[in-house]
Amino acid sequence: LLEETATRLAAEDPLSAEALDGLFSTMASIRRHIHSNPEPGFEEVKTNAFIRQTLQSLAGQNPASMRDCAKTGLVVDIKGEG
Repeated sequence: LLEETATRLAAEDPLSAEALDGLFSTMASIRRHIHSNPEPGFEEVKTNAFIRQTLQSLAGQNPASMRDCAKTGLVVDIKGEG
């Protein structure tokens, strides 16, 4: 979903109303999931795993480009063009 959106934006191909609604719904559901599963500061193990899985499934992000930082932080190397 996110990969398709990025491709269309790069091609200056406007997103349809349906595509924008889908993107908004996906982003809202991600936010709702994170906020409905709170974890204490510096103990966000489940949040880290959820974000990793989300980046892999929705954005096609390679797991090798992700690494932990400061116990539960996440650093992701995102390569782009331009």
